[in-house]
Amino acid sequence: MNREQDCNDDHPCFYLLLPLAQRPLSQLNPVDKQNSDRGFTLIELLTVVVLVGILAAIAALGWRSFWHQRLLAAAQDEVFQTLRQAQAQAQWTQSNWQANFQQVHGVVRWSIHPVTASPNDIQWQTLDAKIQITEPTTLPQLNQMYRVEFNARGHVSSLLGHLTLTVKDGGPAKRCVFVSTLLGAMRKTNNCG
Repeated sequence: MNREQDCNDDHPCFYLLLPLAQRPLSQLNPVDKQNSDRGFTLIELLTVVVLVGILAAIAALGWRSFWHQRLLAAAQDEVFQTLRQAQAQAQWTQSNWQANFQQVHGVVRWSIHPVTASPNDIQWQTLDAKIQITEPTTLPQLNQMYRVEFNARGHVSSLLGHLTLTVKDGGPAKRCVFVSTLLGAMRKTNNCG
């Protein structure tokens, strides 16, 4: 007897000749039936959720650290540019100018103005609210303000020192801006020791 003659639409062996995807569910063997309507088990789903959660936590910590470093770098650049701007204004106007930094109600603010300016004429700008001035800051301080004064030639006419910045609740990372020579040289550094 020929196998092809025995296998017709009415005989079960006919479906064995068809590819698996074309077979009706009633003709699949029990193993194939089990795999065809089976999804994920609860344990598999929980394992995936736990792994995704762990990876998300690791990524969040890394992102937070990265964000704090970016905030510090931006604040450090702003302080450095403030000092440079005060120095340039002193040279351009041929008069003494100063840059002031102060922390008021947890917010760091800065200003540049002629030394002879009235306190009412000073316009203050603020750094990001998460930035704070911290120790070891060694710039001269007067009336709760850290200040650097530049003479008409752009040289520092006050004491030298540095301003140290950190992020509130951001860990031990610090950034500094040094006023390092009487000629007005300034530099930024990550090492504030």
